[in-house]
Amino acid sequence: MQTVWRVTRNQADAEDAVQAALSTAWRRREVLAAHPNPVALMLKICIDASLDLVKKKRSTRGTLERYVNADIQPTRIAAPSELAESEESIALILFEIQQLPRNLSEAILMRLVNELPYSEIASALDCTEVAARKYVQRGRSQLQARLRCLDLDQFTGGNR
Repeated sequence: MQTVWRVTRNQADAEDAVQAALSTAWRRREVLAAHPNPVALMLKICIDASLDLVKKKRSTRGTLERYVNADIQPTRIAAPSELAESEESIALILFEIQQLPRNLSEAILMRLVNELPYSEIASALDCTEVAARKYVQRGRSQLQARLRCLDLDQFTGGNR
């Protein structure tokens, strides 16, 4: 549920995405049971469901304001201006990740958000570990370029 919430940034949407993922997993239970790493495959199904939900909501609303204003539970007390900036940055980064090609966005989410090892990413994406590493590397490069175009030096290391 935490993984899905990190993508949707909204409790109700996260619950909807988990329901959709469970429905997909139930329909594909034979594939899931036969998979060498069913946990990784289930994680991929959850990420896919949450990305689909966010894209669907964005296309119907045409804005990410709902996700920018989502309730974020900070781990420390921060100034309201810091929280607002942080929420906007997170929403923007998630939006930019969703704009990447599907394999790259899934690999980035699994590696950077969920901190999964490359072997599990490869298993979930049904590719080799080398390909999974390449997906993450290409995703990072494309994401860095997209963020650099938006002039977000804090995420790109200030390198131009």
